[in-house]
Amino acid sequence: MHKLPEGITTTAGIALAALKNPADLLKESAEWVDLYQRLSSAAREAAEIPEPDWPTVKALWLLSDACSMALHGESNNAPFVARWAIDSARSAMPEDFGQDDLALFSAVAEAIDHRGLCARLSDIAWLGSKPRKIADALRAIDAYTANPPQGEDWTNPLLEWGRAITLCVQLRKGAGDRLDKIEAALESIVAEAIGSEGGLGLAAARLLFDRHLSRDRGAKLAELIAASGRARHEAGNNFWRARAHFDLAGAWFERLGDQERAADMTHSIAVNFEAEADHRIALDAMQGHLVAASFIEDAIQTLRKIPKAQRPSRGIEAQLQRLLHRVTESGEKAVKALPTIESGRTDITEFVRGSEEAVTGKPLLEALLVLTQLHSGASAASMRENAKKSMREFPLTTMFGSTHMSLDGRTIAKTQGGSLNVSEDENGEKVWEIMMRYYGIDIELICKAQILPALSVIVREHTVRKADLTQLMSLSPIVPPDRAEQFGKGLWEAFEYDFATATYLLAPQVEHLVRWHLKQGNVKTTNLDKEGIENEVGLSTLVELPEVNTIFGEDLTFELKALFCNALGPNLRNGVAHGLLDANHCHSPGAIYAWWWVLRLTIRSFWQARRATAQSQSPSHAGAS
Repeated sequence: MHKLPEGITTTAGIALAALKNPADLLKESAEWVDLYQRLSSAAREAAEIPEPDWPTVKALWLLSDACSMALHGESNNAPFVARWAIDSARSAMPEDFGQDDLALFSAVAEAIDHRGLCARLSDIAWLGSKPRKIADALRAIDAYTANPPQGEDWTNPLLEWGRAITLCVQLRKGAGDRLDKIEAALESIVAEAIGSEGGLGLAAARLLFDRHLSRDRGAKLAELIAASGRARHEAGNNFWRARAHFDLAGAWFERLGDQERAADMTHSIAVNFEAEADHRIALDAMQGHLVAASFIEDAIQTLRKIPKAQRPSRGIEAQLQRLLHRVTESGEKAVKALPTIESGRTDITEFVRGSEEAVTGKPLLEALLVLTQLHSGASAASMRENAKKSMREFPLTTMFGSTHMSLDGRTIAKTQGGSLNVSEDENGEKVWEIMMRYYGIDIELICKAQILPALSVIVREHTVRKADLTQLMSLSPIVPPDRAEQFGKGLWEAFEYDFATATYLLAPQVEHLVRWHLKQGNVKTTNLDKEGIENEVGLSTLVELPEVNTIFGEDLTFELKALFCNALGPNLRNGVAHGLLDANHCHSPGAIYAWWWVLRLTIRSFWQARRATAQSQSPSHAGAS
């Protein structure tokens, strides 16, 4: 540890010098929570001795508060966020520190060898000091990038490097050649690590792409990433990573205007999905069809993303027809493999406890995957059968019509009475009403007993970043091109418990998703008015097209109608379009379930791919391929 600069007062600077073992206390730690706990423990110990030195105690608490925050990294002005918030209480944020506190941070940062703490204190000082000192920003940049980054998988091992880039961009010429050096270092990481295990090489390439760096070497990097994707695909044991490489390479080719190479990458992703389907069937001829059908569906959705101009040379239409036949075949075999599971009544307390335990202590990605698996989604056929059974068992309740009113007194729907002496088609309106009644009960139970308890644990244990969710969306074949950011932000808002923003962002994107996939299937989604002007029809009209059921399946189509379009349900798309949703609506079980439903829909192929990869690499399958 260096000597603190002269002129630093006791209140502002003796905290570290007063510690018995500063080198041990400030040893490098992979977790900020660990450093926060060590500093706060030191503060408590300093306060409990006879005649404590209160300036030292205060300084230690200030340093521990600085360590309690989480680096967000995406915002120019608010890169640090509170690690926890409960009701009106929360952990520290940069705006909590006064100018004297920031002077302490700047002085301590200049005096210590601890790279991470130096970067954090310098950055906080830069953010809040008036006037700002460029030396704080430069010290933060140098500390953030002092050590080679380490990390793997889908998380961002380059979060600090991304923050350093943001500071360089803010300083412009004041940063000197630091941005050029960061760019060169990241390019070296890509070259060295893109083909190795782990995700560091891909993360470095993604950071360069997201920050619009390496403009002159974009084509070379894209080809390097594509080659790494091909190698992983040919190895046949890491399908998810191969698709991640193809996806980023395709995005880079798209930015460069190379439509042919971009289409090649999309095609490679589809081929990879089918290869994984074959791999799963080879591992287990019967059970493999449970996931193989999903992979083949993903391949179909991916092929539909290829522009029509690029389809003939690649034989896309023939491939689509073949895959459509395969998905039907795999679906039939998967149904035969499904086990029948029966369970008795369970107290909601057990559901809550089970949901919390399911995600507790797990890495963020695994916790998100478990969250999407807590419920399998609605079964339209089962709900329809239950509704018909109810009509048979309670005939008087089905013989009378009903009127449904909104909270502000408007009549929003009417249903006619049913009869046991007519066909199901004639009773369809009443059957639908009962289905919606049961559906409303189900989603309220699922929200209170499963979704919200698990979400609470994830928010408490992790910092969920928009960039990570956006990356997941970019890897989801069902998300239309150029909409990953909107889906990612909409899903992220729920981790801030802002379901109002989530609803208003996601509902229109769901409509666009349906329309986009219909257009890929050559389905007309417009009509002509009397003036001859062609207009896009709304989601309520789109979901009534028979092709929607063909493309999305019966269960997804049912939930699209029930959640977003029908007056007997949450009716979220119409509510958003006409501004009818108040705060209660936006935080209702229907809105919360709809958010979870979109999360499950968009990352379904992602989590299934990861699960299949893990299973294929287990010892029991070591020689199966």
